[in-house]
Amino acid sequence: MEPLRSLLFVPGNRERFLEKARSAPADALVPDLESGVPEPQKARARQMVRDALPAFAKAGKQVFVRVNQIGSAHLLADLNSVLSEHLTGVVLPQIASPDDIRHLDEMISSLEGGKRLPVGRIRIIPFIETALGVERAFEIATASSRVIAVAFGAEDFTADMGVSRSAEGTEFLFARNRVAVAARAAHKLAIDSPYVDISDAQGLERDVRLAMRLGFKGKFAIHPDQLAVLNRVFSPSPEEVREAKRILAAFERVDAETYGTGSLDGKMIDTAIALRAQKLLRDAEAVSRKDGLNASSKAKRR
Repeated sequence: MEPLRSLLFVPGNRERFLEKARSAPADALVPDLESGVPEPQKARARQMVRDALPAFAKAGKQVFVRVNQIGSAHLLADLNSVLSEHLTGVVLPQIASPDDIRHLDEMISSLEGGKRLPVGRIRIIPFIETALGVERAFEIATASSRVIAVAFGAEDFTADMGVSRSAEGTEFLFARNRVAVAARAAHKLAIDSPYVDISDAQGLERDVRLAMRLGFKGKFAIHPDQLAVLNRVFSPSPEEVREAKRILAAFERVDAETYGTGSLDGKMIDTAIALRAQKLLRDAEAVSRKDGLNASSKAKRR
């Protein structure tokens, strides 16, 4: 699975933003057909996003279009417009039930056949944004093999709870953590809600680091200036890579049958710690490949 450290929302009704997004250093682009597009502009936005997809693919971007929610009069038209060989998947908002995912899966399967796409090609990222959705997060994550990641939406969640969102985010910490745990239990990526104060660089750094510690593997962005922080924090640092290699080298010297544990710099090393080090090195390798592909695509565009 490719890294999804940074997913940039792009208004689907803003042609200039769609064009600029091609060069954004995001792991994935998320053209928005839902809340960012006024009702009278929905049809035009579909056409603009559909027309932009080939250029996004040529730029080497994963693309997940945020479509309108289950029950919306716009959903079928959204899917029919954007499903193509250039699309990675869709982001589905306001998910409260695994039945929503199964229904979307059926809709996509029907359209894939008509568009001569391999069945199962289009992926799904459900946005969990309600109390009921949080309670059913694991069921949602495992409702379809198309689901590759699960996203948490803080703004709508706090609205559903009837509370105000604070800078610290304590009012949704439990829900945020629960979605991350459910995603991990389902072997999916956990993607965090965007940080909405574009001018607060320090707050963004703190929030992204907290998300990383909670188990999230990526985060949505609402401005290109946020992408560098997301890509850096959700990537293993050179120091972490070196330490992981030292841990594995030390663990290899352990007599597993006799002791089962070893030590490095006075700290215990056991199987769990060694496995974590192996996972970090795999993540670092995946990020390196991703960044290499991004650099190659950028060079070709020059």
